[in-house]
Amino acid sequence: MSWLRWRSFGTALLCATLLTLSAARADRLEDARRAVRARDFAEASAIWRSLAEEGNAEAQYRLGVAFRSGRGVQKSHADAAVWLRMAAEVGHEKAQYNLGMMFQHGWGVEASRGDAIRWYRAAALQGHEKARRRLEEVDSAHSSAFASARARLNVEGADPDEILRRSVELGDPIGVRAALAAGAQVDATDGRRRSALVDAVERRGVAVATELLRAGADPNAADEGGGRPLMAAAALGSEELVGLLLTSGADPDGRDSLGRTALMVASRRGHHAAVRRLVEAGCDVDLLDAERRSAYVLAMRAGHDRVAGTLQRAGSSVPVGVEESERLAWIRAARKRAGSERGAYPGWTPLMIAASRGQMQLVRSLVAEGADLDARDETGQSALTRAASQGHAEIVEHLLDAGVDANESDELGKSALMGAAGGGHAEVIRVLLDRGADVNLAQRDGKRALHWAAEVGNGRSLEMLLAAGAEAANARWNAMTPLDCAAREGHSAAVGVLLARGVTASGDEPAACWAMRAGSAETVQVLVAHGMDANARCRDGSTLLAGAARDGDAGLVDALLDAGADPASRTSEGNSPLMLAAQRGHAPPARALLRRGADANARNPRRQTALMLAAREGHAAVVRVLLAAGAHTRTRSAEGRTALVLARDGGHTEVVELLESHAGDGGGLLGLF
Repeated sequence: MSWLRWRSFGTALLCATLLTLSAARADRLEDARRAVRARDFAEASAIWRSLAEEGNAEAQYRLGVAFRSGRGVQKSHADAAVWLRMAAEVGHEKAQYNLGMMFQHGWGVEASRGDAIRWYRAAALQGHEKARRRLEEVDSAHSSAFASARARLNVEGADPDEILRRSVELGDPIGVRAALAAGAQVDATDGRRRSALVDAVERRGVAVATELLRAGADPNAADEGGGRPLMAAAALGSEELVGLLLTSGADPDGRDSLGRTALMVASRRGHHAAVRRLVEAGCDVDLLDAERRSAYVLAMRAGHDRVAGTLQRAGSSVPVGVEESERLAWIRAARKRAGSERGAYPGWTPLMIAASRGQMQLVRSLVAEGADLDARDETGQSALTRAASQGHAEIVEHLLDAGVDANESDELGKSALMGAAGGGHAEVIRVLLDRGADVNLAQRDGKRALHWAAEVGNGRSLEMLLAAGAEAANARWNAMTPLDCAAREGHSAAVGVLLARGVTASGDEPAACWAMRAGSAETVQVLVAHGMDANARCRDGSTLLAGAARDGDAGLVDALLDAGADPASRTSEGNSPLMLAAQRGHAPPARALLRRGADANARNPRRQTALMLAAREGHAAVVRVLLAAGAHTRTRSAEGRTALVLARDGGHTEVVELLESHAGDGGGLLGLF
């Protein structure tokens, strides 16, 4: 679209920054490949782990394969399945294929034909040939088993409970429904008091579990060891199953005979998504098991730093009953990991790594032992700027208490406050402002914290920065004000916050033009409602009304007309809003413009009318609207062509028929000129 040519240099700079981050990850993957070629599998695995923890799917896949083969790490099919699943769930086809094999053969997971088929099918749909062949092999046998299980229900004397068990095993929700309809007990248990729901969860049968819960299965039914469906879901790390059970009434703090909760189970295994879901559900993060271990302690001991950080931010800490040696052992292990991963973080110190990851205990230890608080990496970032951009308020506060300057900036001049604003971290902003951070500090290119907050649309951050005295009227970044930044990203709520605080200044062109290019009609309406000129023109000479008509937004067309927009206005090429709507085939905006006085027979510099433009493109609906409004059919363009000729040339049969039925309408002798 033409408006893309007008994107500011700021957009290019943002894209370049994102590309730089992507390139940095690619470089680290290349470092891992070099390590593999040098047969240094331990180094490769360390790099993959650091990237995998950041969510890189390729690294997660590579780490899963490493655990399966035992190269560079201790062989573990269970860990392999964990990492392969993470990559598979975001669409990595090789991970999907390998995970299918794990389920088919029961490597590290309980064998499940249903799950094997699911992952083989996902990979096959992406063109993975081996997955397609495996799917044909397994699916054939699986389909036969389905048919067999369902057929038994039609045999006189068949046991519905047995058919239910078999259907759950096969992952067949239709078979489950049929068995329940035939009288199977939804909460029947086996010899170990395990219910069908637990069995379905352990097989990752979301559809089957959903069917059972709908039929009234108890989400809190415990087996002989106190194990519950929610714990089974947490052990698998399935955020989907955890969410399903919680919304169905599962007790987030239910315990087994060893005092373990679902949160403890997920934390010990490093299932961050499941942990986050349980924390959001309000589970008690400080409960202790029979050995007086909290979920936080279990995560620390297993080396799951990201999980420990999430639990810490949720209010958990090392219980008083835990020996100091245990605490120090974890800190030493975390420090060793941070040190070994420095190759994956060029120029980063262990303190920077710990601060970025939210590892408060490790940060405290490193600071106490004299770590260089002012050390910088290759881009000039420090531990403070890293912690601020990641939203770790407690770590930011600790570093400031240790004497770090609140206005520390990287080599581009981006301060910790800007990093927090760009991440939408209001609590970090509060801490930095309380400690004297300069709210009007600017980067070398002029970008300020207020620009960053506006760009991400965080209303609370904007309120805090403005209350602290952030200058908005004269703040310019590539000729853009904070209001322009919010409008360019379509953040209508943020625009509303700025306008309510009296921030109305725009840069080289009205903020509404940025919002129009972003496709945010809501933001345009907010701006116009606050008094922005409805007839304002953008840099390309077009009006807001022309943009709304071109984009087919009838609601915005009406709003602009209500605010006084001129329906007869023209673009720099001489086209009216009605002409643009007609050319694009937007009947509702065309109808709205005609109702408000737009001239159906107005011409552009090439003497074309809206009817000609619509007929040439074959937009029958718009042609009907224009004809109903009295558009002349005999009018000729500068080339001497009528709407009917243009429609015939384009092969638009429906439009030709419409125009022929109105062949005598209007134009007269004037239409010849």
